Amino acid sequence: MSQQTELAGPRTELSPDLILESNPQPILSVDLQDDFEVRQLIVGMLERLGSVVDDFSDGESAQFLLSSRERIEILLTDVLLSGGLTGLELAGQARQVRPDLKVLFMSGYAAEVLENKGAHPNRGQLIQEPFQRGTLAGRIRQARISGSS
Repeated sequence: MSQQTELAGPRTELSPDLILESNPQPILSVDLQDDFEVRQLIVGMLERLGSVVDDFSDGESAQFLLSSRERIEILLTDVLLSGGLTGLELAGQARQVRPDLKVLFMSGYAAEVLENKGAHPNRGQLIQEPFQRGTLAGRIRQARISGSS
């Protein structure tokens, strides 16, 4: 089974419990991936779940959008980003402008590695990569319902 099949699953109809909502608020995805195809896989999962996605590969580009666009419901960001800015720093800066912004972090690094780099988010906000579409849908739904970030 290929990595793409494992992560996204076969292209079949989604069950209604996986589709997030019929009128979604935009999700901003910021992911430093050496592999463009993996980054696009994550965006594809979000879109197949019914989300509107703005996708960036670095924090600096995302900062511009966060300061200029009115509607972004969730920031889904890799913990470690290029350009010296971490996902934690991006989230902190974004919340200065958007205090109600919900944030989910993702990382393929083990928790110990993130702690050593000083970049470990609250465990409740971290989605460990690789993840499946159902896991992603559940975490986004949880963030929307609980209103926590």
